[in-house]
Amino acid sequence: MVRTGSASVAAGPTLAVVAREAGVSVPTASKVVNGREDVAPETRRRVTEALDRLGYVRRPRFDAAKSSGLVDLVLNSLETSWSGAVLHGVESAAHDAGLEVVVSAGLARNRAGRPDRGWMDKLTARGSSGVLFDLAELTSSQYGWLDQHRIPYVLIDPVLEPPPGVVSVGAA
Repeated sequence: MVRTGSASVAAGPTLAVVAREAGVSVPTASKVVNGREDVAPETRRRVTEALDRLGYVRRPRFDAAKSSGLVDLVLNSLETSWSGAVLHGVESAAHDAGLEVVVSAGLARNRAGRPDRGWMDKLTARGSSGVLFDLAELTSSQYGWLDQHRIPYVLIDPVLEPPPGVVSVGAA
C-alpha cells in the first residue's frame, strides 16, 4: 500500500488547482512546471503567475543524469527478518534502477529512534539521490531539513502517521 498524508492547507495547492486558476489543462500546467518548451508564451505566463500566486512548491524530480547513483536506506537494526526483507527489496529495486544502496543501521539514529543530525549532514555530503526510512519517526525539523535540502525521501512502515504530502509505503 502506498499513501501520502492527508490533504491540508499547509501542503499547498495541487497542480489541478493551479491549472484551474490559470484556465489550462493539468497536462499543460505540468509542461510548464517541467520546463517543456511546447507551451505558448502567453499560456506559460498565466501558469507561472498562478504557480507564484498560489505558492505552488515544485517538488524535486529524480534526474539519473545528475544523480550520485546512491540511495540511503536507514534501518532500525540489521538483526531482524523484517530488516533483511526490506534490504533485499530495496537492493533489488535499486539495482534495477542503476543505483547503489548505502545502509545505515542503529548508529544513524539517536536514543529517541530518530535520524541523528550528524548523519543527515553526511547524507548531503555524499550527494545521496534519496533516502528510505524504515520504521522511522522523524521530527518536523527533520522533515523540513530534508525538504530544504531537496532530498527525496520515503517512509517505510512509519511509526506515526506521516505529515500531509509525505510519501510512505506500508505492509498490510
